[in-house]
Amino acid sequence: MNMPTHHEITSEQTPLTLAISAVKKLHAGDPDLVREGAKHHGVQVTEGGLLKPVEPHAYNFRSPEGTAQELDALAHAKKIVVGCMDYRQSDRIAKEHPEADTILFLNAGGVAQPNADRLQADTDFVAAAYKQGQEPDVHLYYHTGVCGGANHFTDGKMKQIHDDPSQGDMVEKTEMDVFGKQYTQALIDRGIPQEKLHLYRIDLDAKNAVVDIASIPVHK
Repeated sequence: MNMPTHHEITSEQTPLTLAISAVKKLHAGDPDLVREGAKHHGVQVTEGGLLKPVEPHAYNFRSPEGTAQELDALAHAKKIVVGCMDYRQSDRIAKEHPEADTILFLNAGGVAQPNADRLQADTDFVAAAYKQGQEPDVHLYYHTGVCGGANHFTDGKMKQIHDDPSQGDMVEKTEMDVFGKQYTQALIDRGIPQEKLHLYRIDLDAKNAVVDIASIPVHK
């Protein structure tokens, strides 16, 4: 009897589908974290699976649903992109990667995951998708200008740093870089080669505009 290839396995007991289940549970409340902020800024919160297009100037939440269509797309993806759902730059992330065979995973914080359970679930998912798929390139984003996800999971620390004249942008960048490197290290520890990982910090100014997308070196 012919055994199925790793691209054909879609049982609920695969590492990928188990990781999707964990991600779904941990990120289920992410849209609720930003609804008041969205109302204040006059923007929308859009929700969908990994394949739904993002909308401009909106909080774009794109988390795996585990459908057959998603699993097939993950099995054939050439690129996995992880980023924050923040309305100021989630559409910019999508524009940086317009290819049809790209998967967008957008949540509260993106690569900035101070919460250990979320960090483990997210990196388990990305690593499982990488191994069960076509070993895609992985592009990872986080941002300054007070990331709501990072701020929430540090009990307001990031906003305090940003608003403190003695710390401000430079200290915020340093703190956020730590979160980014934690994420890449977790993926390296899970078997993704360093050369497949691409880490970026999106810097926002006081007017919420993107002023730079800095490439951050990935080290073992």
